[in-house]
Amino acid sequence: MKKRKTESKTRDKEGLLPALFAYAVLFGIVVGVFNTVVAQKTWIGPAVFLFGFLPWIPVKLVERSIKSIGADIIYGLVDG
Repeated sequence: MKKRKTESKTRDKEGLLPALFAYAVLFGIVVGVFNTVVAQKTWIGPAVFLFGFLPWIPVKLVERSIKSIGADIIYGLVDG
């Protein structure tokens, strides 16, 4: 009998080090952009507004809808 291959092709991309690297790169980009925006004081308001949408990027990357995480959003509003 042949064994079925159940693991995804992206298995080698998963793990602690690639995840830490991805977060470090994202953190560096966010801090760099924010520092640039703070230096130009006229863009602070729109930048803070746009940074509010930053947490939605992972939701879209895993192809979930905003509607499917509605309970989490409500909990975050109440808890925060």
